[in-house]
Amino acid sequence: MTLALLAPLAYLWLLWALYVLVMGLYRAHLDKRLGRTARVLGAPFLIVGWAMDVACNVTFAALLFLEPPRELLVTTRLKRHMKGSGWRRSVARWICSKLLDPFDPSGSHCEG
Repeated sequence: MTLALLAPLAYLWLLWALYVLVMGLYRAHLDKRLGRTARVLGAPFLIVGWAMDVACNVTFAALLFLEPPRELLVTTRLKRHMKGSGWRRSVARWICSKLLDPFDPSGSHCEG
């Protein structure tokens, strides 16, 4: 594989890993078990993940869904497509159900 293929895959993998980490922090917050030290240590991951999400939405997600972004974050785009129909909804549903929902404390990251 070439660097041109590996770099985008590594980016998407890192973004997903940051999402999983941030959802773990969020779960601890909801359980009132996220202490000050963990909050401070986790904050940079939240900030980097947010910035990577915005960048992903204007690049990879724009290519994947064949449309420019109307929103800032990938999740907001996924939520919009989940309310629609057609192939974009199918792609959004797969991403949500396989990659995001299992790690969201609510179990449903892309709805609501």
